[in-house]
Amino acid sequence: MSPFRLGSWIKNSVRRQLIVVLLVPLLIFIMAVAYFEYDEWDKRLKSNALAETVRGSIIIAAGSSEGVFNSDSQAVLDMLNRILSSEQAHNDSALLHLISIAVLDADGTVLARSGAAQASRKQRYDGALPQGIRDAAELVQQRDRPFAEINNNNLRLLAYAPVERQGRLIGAVITEYSLTPLNAQQREVIGLFLLRSLAAIGAAMLMGLLIVRWITHPLILIIRNLAQLGSGRFSLPLLAARKDEYCTLTNALSEADQRIHKSNLALQKEIEERRQMEGDLRLAATVFENSSEGIVITDRDNNILSVNRAFEQLTGYRRDEVIGKNPRILKSGQHSKAFYQNMWHHIKQDSHWQGEIWERRKDGTIYPKWITINAVRDDSENVINHMAIFSDISERKAA
Repeated sequence: MSPFRLGSWIKNSVRRQLIVVLLVPLLIFIMAVAYFEYDEWDKRLKSNALAETVRGSIIIAAGSSEGVFNSDSQAVLDMLNRILSSEQAHNDSALLHLISIAVLDADGTVLARSGAAQASRKQRYDGALPQGIRDAAELVQQRDRPFAEINNNNLRLLAYAPVERQGRLIGAVITEYSLTPLNAQQREVIGLFLLRSLAAIGAAMLMGLLIVRWITHPLILIIRNLAQLGSGRFSLPLLAARKDEYCTLTNALSEADQRIHKSNLALQKEIEERRQMEGDLRLAATVFENSSEGIVITDRDNNILSVNRAFEQLTGYRRDEVIGKNPRILKSGQHSKAFYQNMWHHIKQDSHWQGEIWERRKDGTIYPKWITINAVRDDSENVINHMAIFSDISERKAA
């Protein structure tokens, strides 16, 4: 998984974000504690090893001082072999394995060496030397205090102690140890630290997952029940009984559910009313269009808004020819001004007038018709439309 996908995967879940926020610092803390604990243990163990080897070198130097002073190499060699045998008897339990002991005289030449035959006079020392020292003579001449050091590859430990008699430097002791047992124990300890760290990390992850689940479980419950929002049945009693933010959120959602439910009921009622109204309008439109009587609808200023087919048949005018025009285009000129004033007086006062009127068709023919005019008013009693329904009464008058 690429870093971008991982980031998106984490961002898409609050639970994952909480896991990252809780566990990452905890894991870093556990690993840091384990590292510093191991580092402290390692320093303490190596410090103890260096101190022990220095003490051992001092003891060997003290035991060798008489032999070095008298140049009795055999006595020194016997002592070294006894020391080496004693060390080898305890090698299985020791953290350091003694490899060799070399006793040098004041000139830096080998007087005796453990595990070897009598050293020849003036034999040069060819073993390990401390850092910064070129040869054994330089070591004896420049180092007048005991010390110990571990080589760079962490495999050998070299200890040094000057051999003195009556305050005069007469030689030196160089002891070399193998760090293999110590390194083996270090590897075991590292494995133990890793196991402990993994166990701590596992426990931390389990605890973190439980904490995250405890925090986010109410949120998951709310999300799962959001589908009920608006049904009037949204209810989470366990969360509503709590005294935390989830309780506040649950109560707010319950109130919103009731409001939405009421709004839905009102909306459904309005939709049903609109459907009924649309049905009525379709029915009215059907009646309007298929009526045998001419129908004309005007606005408040008496401009024609709509006419039906019977209007076109009775007047000879097409619908597009009269829309937006005043019905006075149909005037025949047979009536006086007082006639029309009386007609509009009744319409304004009674919202209704009917009677016989002569009008002119498009072809110029004048014909009588019976007409009913109604004023349509709004809730404030203001006229918003006029509707006229008329029929040709020529045949009736002729009869």
